[in-house]
Amino acid sequence: MVNQPGDYPWSSFRSNAMGHDSKLLTPHSRGLSLGDTKQPRLTAYQALFENELDKGLMSNIRKASSFSMPLGDSRFQQQIEDALGRKVGYARRGRPQKIKCK
Repeated sequence: MVNQPGDYPWSSFRSNAMGHDSKLLTPHSRGLSLGDTKQPRLTAYQALFENELDKGLMSNIRKASSFSMPLGDSRFQQQIEDALGRKVGYARRGRPQKIKCK
């Protein structure tokens, strides 16, 4: 989408990492807990974006978002299934395979 998080027009990165004022954003308690004053908070927030995510994780995130599926371990998936009252996950597509009769 963009090369840098601050380049995306609807990103909160410019406010949280670069200190730009925005009337659209309300500071979140997690962001405020990153430092006692503005500059340490900005620096700590920037540090969250210094490392790239693992390619395998990125692939899993893309796959889950493409199929509108939850991303998490089996315990998390079970919690989602219990809450929804149905199975979630990647179902096989297409016609069921024929059963060979003897």
